[in-house]
Amino acid sequence: MLFAVIAALNNGISPHIFIFNVLAFLAVTYMSVYIHEYGHVAAAALVGIRLKGVIIGNSKKVLWKGNVFGLPLFITNRFCGGFTIPETIERNVPKLQYTFFISGGLLSQLLLTLFVYAIFGVKDLSYLLTGGVSLSTVFIISNSVMILVSIFPLHNDFVGHRVPNDALILLRLILNNKPIAEQINETITETYNKSVHTDAD
Repeated sequence: MLFAVIAALNNGISPHIFIFNVLAFLAVTYMSVYIHEYGHVAAAALVGIRLKGVIIGNSKKVLWKGNVFGLPLFITNRFCGGFTIPETIERNVPKLQYTFFISGGLLSQLLLTLFVYAIFGVKDLSYLLTGGVSLSTVFIISNSVMILVSIFPLHNDFVGHRVPNDALILLRLILNNKPIAEQINETITETYNKSVHTDAD
């Protein structure tokens, strides 16, 4: 950060504007975690999936616990990551229902990013790097990066344990012959047992 500010000063860029853009990017990225997780919540409501709660942040240390939209919300002391935990899944439920629920986070980010782009457009990246301020551009860049990272099927570190991301769960649903409910319940149990709920309940 210090070297970036020095470079900005050498190029005649206001360090206050530069720092503002960096802080705005971090703030928007954090807010986008909420957009992603509550995209899952909205998708669950649309297809009738019951939820246990929402975790924001990748930590077991809870800074705040409350209820939002009738669901337990745990805000931890880590900046990134989150998890929306469904109830135990019943058997013989259509695969499309769970596919939509799992896709809800990315879909919410994508739709909101396209909406912001349609309304406000996007500035060239050099505009931000040379002293310009555009919160809509910061929002679009932040969410675009998160979406691109999220579409790769990977295991993420969640409170010190490897858990599948949304893309990997979707891939398992498509390729695995194991019953859908069994696959989902294994993922729920794995993450629930390793999540903030083990300390916060």
